[in-house]
Amino acid sequence: MRTFYHGLLLGTALATFATGARAQDAAAQGAEAQAPHNVILFVADGLRPSSVTPRTAPAMTALLAGGVRFENTHSIFPTFTTANASTMATGHLLGDTGDFSNTIFSGFKVPASNGSVTPFLENDAVIGQMNQQFGGNYLNEETILAAARAKGYSTAAIGKVGPVHIFDPTEASGQLTINIDDATGGATWRGAWIGTSNFSGLGNVKNAFGVRIGIVHTATNTI
Repeated sequence: MRTFYHGLLLGTALATFATGARAQDAAAQGAEAQAPHNVILFVADGLRPSSVTPRTAPAMTALLAGGVRFENTHSIFPTFTTANASTMATGHLLGDTGDFSNTIFSGFKVPASNGSVTPFLENDAVIGQMNQQFGGNYLNEETILAAARAKGYSTAAIGKVGPVHIFDPTEASGQLTINIDDATGGATWRGAWIGTSNFSGLGNVKNAFGVRIGIVHTATNTI
């Protein structure tokens, strides 16, 4: 969504006014063309198309009416939360990410999952230990937030624990991508398991939202 503001340069004569207005208008357009725009990517995991109606979701219906609707889209298979998140985050199918389900075979005993070799992935600590085992990125693909950070965006993800971290699983410091999910501030929050004494968490949110920011919002069955 873009908003353009055009300035007018007041002159003492009509010719000066018209010339100044055009010059400032062109300068404003040039400045806005060079400036990066905010990006908000909203991902609804589990939202049926039939649920988006003028009665149940008027704002989303209005966005749909004024935008682009894909009539022949299909879910990935199998359809699970973290599997969906891995595809949405990377653009790759499950054969590339290896995330076939919310619970997968890890090949090693995962401490954050009580030593299980089939850990539940909707857990930031589990994702972190999977990363450690598999070369720093268990998905083995670049995610959209990692790509945005590489282009200079300030990034944040807000939503459900697990999928939120999957959108930038290699960033666990809280300094580069701000994650806010339903485990934020709790005993199992990422700040506890990564052992970062300088992790300021919510204290960084004000700073992050003060600049241009790419946000991914994941939700499950709730609007």
